[in-house]
Amino acid sequence: MDSACFENIVREFSHARAWWRRGVQAAYVRAAIQPPIRKWLAQVHFRVSRDIPDANQQLLIGGRNRFRIIRPSAGESVVIAKDGFPRQGFRREVAAREGYAKAVAPKFLGIRAHGMAFAEAYFVGTPANRLPSPLASQARHDACQKLVEAVHRPTLRNLLISEYGAQLAVTLSELSSAAGAQAQLLVDWAERVCGSAPIGLALTHGDFQNGNILVTEHDLRIIDWETATERSQLYDLVTLSADIRLAADGFETWRQTVTHWLECPEQVPQLLVPIDGRGSLLGHAVVWWLEEAIFQLEEARTGFQADPVASDQSVATGLSQAHQFLEMLAG
Repeated sequence: MDSACFENIVREFSHARAWWRRGVQAAYVRAAIQPPIRKWLAQVHFRVSRDIPDANQQLLIGGRNRFRIIRPSAGESVVIAKDGFPRQGFRREVAAREGYAKAVAPKFLGIRAHGMAFAEAYFVGTPANRLPSPLASQARHDACQKLVEAVHRPTLRNLLISEYGAQLAVTLSELSSAAGAQAQLLVDWAERVCGSAPIGLALTHGDFQNGNILVTEHDLRIIDWETATERSQLYDLVTLSADIRLAADGFETWRQTVTHWLECPEQVPQLLVPIDGRGSLLGHAVVWWLEEAIFQLEEARTGFQADPVASDQSVATGLSQAHQFLEMLAG
């Protein structure tokens, strides 16, 4: 097997945050990809039933809704949609990669296999979540700047929070009647509090987190655009800063973040359409949580053996908790 196939894996798993683990962990990862040692360390072995040309120069990586074939010798990575799984994420990624995301993502090389796959330039980088804290902080800062200037700014449009909230409530109702009912209560609350405050909408990544920021010594790329769609500009920035994707309790993360904003307004992310005053801040907080609810419901419907009923109830509960929290603040 061409060792170049494993370079991204090596860059990711060789990096430990604790300095005392780095040498041992790096040595283990390097050993795990070298014959004959790797056959003793591998947890899974499989064979493909038919010969594949240049198989030793390719690496197949599985995923929830898609596969990825890494071909370092060709300088490309091919993403293949799994048959029988929802295609929404695949279509969103292609649209984003053919559009404004091309400025910050690995180079898009086009559609393959009659629309069932696409290819991108093979970019070898280390995820920001594997870097020491100072380097990770710098990577996050640089990625935010690139995303805002190359993707958010050119796709920005203004809407009233009340109008956009109403649209989100309709979307949630289409996904889940229970969540939709709770969402409408939040939208009504936000309209009373922030009135005609504006909000900036833009093309967003949707899953903007440390693991999707790849860094080299001289470059940076943002990967995995399958959740890309128009949302509030705040969504990407707060998804990264609050690290909500890794949170054990999403609602609690949201509540703590909003509380922190109210106590320290200077910590609120700086937006292209500025947040002006407490009412606007709370309206943006409502929009963020409604968008997160949509994200959670969509993710639950694309997962293997997902339980939509449990997801609907969980999301509806989170929206209800948010309404209670905001009513308490207003009281």
